[in-house]
Amino acid sequence: MELVINFIIFFASLAVLVKSAQLVTDNSVKIARITGLGEVVIGFILLSIGSNLPEVGIAISSVISENMEITLGNIFGSNVASICLVIGSMSLLGVSIRIYKRTMKELSIILFIVSSIPIILLAGIYFSRILGLVLIFVFLAFCWYSVKKRMTLQNKFKKRAKKREKFKFSIVFFLCLGIILVLVSSKFVVDSAAEISSIIGISGAVIGATIISIGSTLPELSIGITAVRKGYIGLALGGVVGSSLTTVTIVLGLVILISPVMIDLTIFSTLIGFMVFSCILLWIFFGRGKLGRTEGIILFLFYALFLLTTFGIQIFRVL
Repeated sequence: MELVINFIIFFASLAVLVKSAQLVTDNSVKIARITGLGEVVIGFILLSIGSNLPEVGIAISSVISENMEITLGNIFGSNVASICLVIGSMSLLGVSIRIYKRTMKELSIILFIVSSIPIILLAGIYFSRILGLVLIFVFLAFCWYSVKKRMTLQNKFKKRAKKREKFKFSIVFFLCLGIILVLVSSKFVVDSAAEISSIIGISGAVIGATIISIGSTLPELSIGITAVRKGYIGLALGGVVGSSLTTVTIVLGLVILISPVMIDLTIFSTLIGFMVFSCILLWIFFGRGKLGRTEGIILFLFYALFLLTTFGIQIFRVL
């Protein structure tokens, strides 16, 4: 009976998640038109922060309970899921995602930062609160850079931006409502999925490495797919890539800043390795100038390898 109830909660919250993601997408685009900022700026600053609030919540809860493995595994695992599952799913929708040279340069800067930070962190063993402040500063600095450069993926959007919409309080209200619903519904999805896994008999370590990271990526997945279907390619890519940077700066920086214990990241070298290689893989695809079904399949296969490796390590440790 408990299993049936959790299945009902899971699918009901998933439906709310999809609908609320559509609400966020629509109102984010309206704000982009009102402010005159590009889709990538809106996707990076607004959607990446909003969709990463589940990771922030998990981070705070993990620090309070002094269970750092859960949040660190979620930070690196969710980045792999964001790049492979979200962009992979968008690529498989049958819509050819073309990337202009300027776009490639701008998004490559973000990917370079995302992949460089964990490599630099692995160069040391333990990290102080000063490093946490530095990571948060990196995010704030890139926010300033994004607004200053007024990043945009599509030249057509500039033409549409000339016809700005008038500001309405309802736009902000429904945007905030949508973000809240995304966060609340994604929490129910994660919690119910964890309960289902526990009832079935999956270990907590595997749940943390797979279900929690996938569940915390659901906001990006829902928002990304909805944005692509509506033709807002810049909004979708800006949200996903920006979310990856947000995770390794704001979330990881917050964990290091408030953690009562010293953190050793070397034990997460496998997860970090997969995260870096997923960034490199996406970098290569950006260089081709487009994302299609072939790239989507490759990203999904890479994520399958990530899951097999994660499960394999867990099984090896048990044996």
